[in-house]
Amino acid sequence: MTASPTAPFGERVDQLLELNWPTDQGIAARLGLTEAQAAQTLPQWRAQGVLLGCWDPRSEVFRYPPYQFDDAGQVRPEAVALLAVLTHHPVFEPAQDPSGWQKVVWLYTPTTALADEDGHPQSPAARLWHDPLAVLGFIQAELDGSA
Repeated sequence: MTASPTAPFGERVDQLLELNWPTDQGIAARLGLTEAQAAQTLPQWRAQGVLLGCWDPRSEVFRYPPYQFDDAGQVRPEAVALLAVLTHHPVFEPAQDPSGWQKVVWLYTPTTALADEDGHPQSPAARLWHDPLAVLGFIQAELDGSA
């Protein structure tokens, strides 16, 4: 699922929250962390830009968009690189995006710049699996204003 590019921001967040992405508990299980390890590691990884978590105010937990994980549940290096590029842009700095939703909505909004072979717009998060270099290049160009 992607966020509807025409819906207001709050509706796009609601659409993505309906996907019920994993919380700290689910990520801990994927990574083989105990509850105590997760309580220490996951906040560090969010702060260091290793993992993107977005705050779910309904459940009062962090949710983790699935584009970040490979089939074995491990954090994908491409996702870490993508987050590093995003976090250096003023709009997505932690002070401007404390909940993480600005980044997430942007990553899940389709764009024609990343269209598939049939011309269907894809979101950066969806395209990352198939062509990480294209996504990283697009994001850098978009954030630099040259896309």
